Amino acid sequence: MNDRFDIAVVGAGPVGALAALLAAGAGYSVLLLDDRDTVPTEPPAGDWQLRVIALAPGCRQLFAQAGAWHDTV
Repeated sequence: MNDRFDIAVVGAGPVGALAALLAAGAGYSVLLLDDRDTVPTEPPAGDWQLRVIALAPGCRQLFAQAGAWHDTV
């Protein structure tokens, strides 16, 4: 693992993860820090909290630019 990074992003929520994706896409080496041991790829079994966010069209464009938004029809 590289011990030097151009950018460190603290928090892997929607904003932090998007910032890290955009910076990495621009060629920067990025360290993404979060307090979880692993980043979940699927919802956990059993009780869990559904969190909903509202995104403006400009935010949707940023997610698409980062490769994290795919239009489905």
